[in-house]
Amino acid sequence: MISDGIDYATFSAIQKTIEPGLIVSVGRIASNKRVDHLLAAFQKVSARMPAASLVVVGRQDDGDQDEIEALVVQLGIQDRVLFTGAVSDAELHSWLARAHLFALASEYESFGVSVLEAMSSGTVPVVNDIPPFRAAIRPGETGFISDFGDADRAAKTMLEALSLDPDRLREIGDRARASVRKYSWENVAAQLEQLYRRIVLENA
Repeated sequence: MISDGIDYATFSAIQKTIEPGLIVSVGRIASNKRVDHLLAAFQKVSARMPAASLVVVGRQDDGDQDEIEALVVQLGIQDRVLFTGAVSDAELHSWLARAHLFALASEYESFGVSVLEAMSSGTVPVVNDIPPFRAAIRPGETGFISDFGDADRAAKTMLEALSLDPDRLREIGDRARASVRKYSWENVAAQLEQLYRRIVLENA
């Protein structure tokens, strides 16, 4: 099976200038993204690490924004959470450049483009335990997988990743970047070309 592709060349050129404690999540505000689970876990992270902050990048998709913003207030983390809405490519690249970690709590994804783009930038991911993320990440080597349905467990994983020494964090980020090169548009196009050639030969 040939996967979708990502703009690996652009994202892999991002120069990391990490802002300690900054967790970035990228995706639509939609029910399958389980932003509520991410917020619950982040609340526990911020209780242990007051300097931590969370930026959620992405447009509202199915009317959950008011409920999500109310949850932020309920959890008492409104001064540490930012919803950017839709942003330009340059703004997205800037957030990824500064991100200490990338986090995504989705309960369903068909491919997980935003995770692969973050990994391409050298940003270490902490994501929910679902099939496409398990396929993309080698836990402890190219990122981390946790159960975001369990806020305590997800918070523990994020805190462990945030506590990595800079060299170890950079090493995991570098391996993450290298591991997703296969999803570049160039590689996907080459696979498609090979497939078309084989079909033509088989039907000649």
